[in-house]
Amino acid sequence: MRRLVLLFIFIFIASLNVSGQNSASISSQLKETRSLIYYSPDSAQTLLKELISVIPKDSLTQLATAKNYLGQAYFYKGDYVHAITELSDGITILDGHEAYQLEKAGLYKTLGAVYGTQGNYLESLIQFFEARKIYSNSNSIDDLNSILNNIGITYIQLGDFEGALNIFERLDTLQIDSPRLKAAIPVNLASIYYELGDYQNASIQIDRVLDNFDNEDSRLAGIFYLIGNIRYSEGDYDAAEKAYKKALNFYTDQNNELAQIKPLVGLCNILITKNQITQAESLAKKALRFADKFEGLKEKVLAYELQLHLAELRNDDSKALEYYKIFHLYSDSLSYSIANEKIGKMIAEYEYSEREQNLILAQQQQQIESDAKLARQRIISRAAIIIGILAIVIILMMLKNGSDRKKANQQLEARNKIIEDKAEKLDEANKIKNRLFSIISHDLRGPLSSLQGVLTLIEKNAASEEDLHELLPLLSENFNNTSMMLTNLLNWSRSQMEGFKVDKEEFDLAKVFKAKHALLQHKIEEKELSFDYPNEPLPVYADKNMISLVVQNLVSNSIKFSSSGGVIKIDTKLQGDFVQVSVCDRGMGIPEDVLPILFDNQFYSSKGTKGEQGTGLGLILCRDFVEKNGGKIHVESTVGKGTKIHFTVPLAP
Repeated sequence: MRRLVLLFIFIFIASLNVSGQNSASISSQLKETRSLIYYSPDSAQTLLKELISVIPKDSLTQLATAKNYLGQAYFYKGDYVHAITELSDGITILDGHEAYQLEKAGLYKTLGAVYGTQGNYLESLIQFFEARKIYSNSNSIDDLNSILNNIGITYIQLGDFEGALNIFERLDTLQIDSPRLKAAIPVNLASIYYELGDYQNASIQIDRVLDNFDNEDSRLAGIFYLIGNIRYSEGDYDAAEKAYKKALNFYTDQNNELAQIKPLVGLCNILITKNQITQAESLAKKALRFADKFEGLKEKVLAYELQLHLAELRNDDSKALEYYKIFHLYSDSLSYSIANEKIGKMIAEYEYSEREQNLILAQQQQQIESDAKLARQRIISRAAIIIGILAIVIILMMLKNGSDRKKANQQLEARNKIIEDKAEKLDEANKIKNRLFSIISHDLRGPLSSLQGVLTLIEKNAASEEDLHELLPLLSENFNNTSMMLTNLLNWSRSQMEGFKVDKEEFDLAKVFKAKHALLQHKIEEKELSFDYPNEPLPVYADKNMISLVVQNLVSNSIKFSSSGGVIKIDTKLQGDFVQVSVCDRGMGIPEDVLPILFDNQFYSSKGTKGEQGTGLGLILCRDFVEKNGGKIHVESTVGKGTKIHFTVPLAP
């Protein structure tokens, strides 16, 4: 009934001659249109486009509001591209107009929600933090709480459930005036508890939501999908099926095909559990059709994983292998995307923390200046009354005021220094942590996932000899690269955390060259390379394990970037109390603009001549180990002609 009333209002408003409306009339129509967004986004779009065409260009508040509502209408339809376009246009309209910051914050807030639903969590956090900065300056408590809610949702999407739980538990203790935010808190708590496996607390939060909403309210689509997940996990398949169908009906009414994929997959899993395979296949085809239509990685992984499962149930090994390859491709892409977004989350959190520190500092400085101004006013007021009697007292008080200001400035400078030192340490720690997350989440897990996939195919006899012949060399190469990467990762981590002790001893460097030649012989022969190194004894005094790893990394890099038939050569030259070791190749070479940053903590990496992957850890580790042993390292390179990397090692006494 409520939808019919709202549609009647829309028809009535649309029938008016909008070109003749004044500002108050347009504002009234915008207010009415907002309710249509959730129940009839198509109708809302039509009316909003008409309003935007007649709103005066200098009515910035109305233009921004209309753009925000139009972006929301596209958003609820699942049309994220048009939503982003309209919201970005609204922000552009307000650029340079400081008086409309709250309207701009509203656009940032909606834009962040769109990016988050699209899976672009880094951009989502950036928009939310921009909105929060504006709300912080305006002391808008309700809006600040709303943005905190959105940041918590983004943490859920990134898998940081503990961090999200801390946010929503804190919000749940506050006095919240907004009905929408008050209703959203238990929804998000329910989602977090479900992900943490605490179904009892998840159900308690869901009951709180249902008590405050009409069961026919389309905004409950997500909560019914969550109910389906919980009931399915508890083994209550009938209740799960009912909830999934409820969510699916809501999304179907909204014509949101992307959102329909998740409840469709949920219903398929229930049908498979009940051994109703034919019905499951029908729904699975629909989910796959929607997934191929959009760019959502999570939805593609769900749809193809379901197809893989159904092919295995039908014992269709050919289809299973086909779906496995596609599923594995999207799964790896999703893992890489999530890893990057987690890095983005850390960067955004750090940038936000830095802005908060600056805000606190500015507030402290403002308070100091305010106190000083008040003190001066008191001095002047008293001086006007007793200037003839207490001149000396006034002078002393002015001197004291100057002293207080000097102390306050000194305290401010001290606080500045503390904040700067903490920021530098935090920045360095974040760089280390971010890179570790990236390597562990993608570079290390990717090859292990490939190994698991091939072993699964072998175990199920689903791969032919031809498939295995194609996969095993690639698997072997991935395993060797992963082993080297893991060695570098562990050594670099220990080095960064100051856990490495340099254990110097006298040893023959020529024997190290020979040992590394034997270790890397297979890769050298595979690329048909020639490898030359000095055999004469060369006693040096350093940590043997560190220098051995330096030689191995540099020779491995030369192999990686050399083409078939290339030449790799190690030369040595005495330089006072040191020997200079030069590892030379005639490979791809390094771009000139990269050379200055090659040994910085920027983890530069590129693919080899056969597409070999890298992490950028090797050269940084080489620099650390050479310098810990008192030596230096530098590089000479020309693109297309080759590279020479020189490092020095102390000679034996």
